[in-house]
Amino acid sequence: MPTLPSGLTHLGLGYNRLDSVSGLANLTGLQVLVLDGNRLASLAGLSGKTALQQLYLRGNKSASGVALSDISLLSGLSPTNLTTLELGSNNISDIAPLASLKALAGAGRQQPGNAAALSGMAGWPT
Repeated sequence: MPTLPSGLTHLGLGYNRLDSVSGLANLTGLQVLVLDGNRLASLAGLSGKTALQQLYLRGNKSASGVALSDISLLSGLSPTNLTTLELGSNNISDIAPLASLKALAGAGRQQPGNAAALSGMAGWPT
């Protein structure tokens, strides 16, 4: 991925066959990030994005067919800023790393492909 201007606030990289987001490390002011339909199996490069308000990660499957499943790196996002998180059509089985992201409330409850994770959201406000 080429070096991107550090002042970017919105970035759409959906459906680009990306297998890594490590090139986004310098984008600390990023508010909206669209990564739907790529080949991400890891979210390294997203931690510390405290300005992020909207994150779209639907339908990520690596070239070997492994769907995105480990969302632990999302725990480094701001619990007050992130209000939209789309995780549908991935293979997420544990949403415990999202427990601090209370602003999300019911995000993802109706997303197909994440059924095993939904039980962990029972105590969240709706």
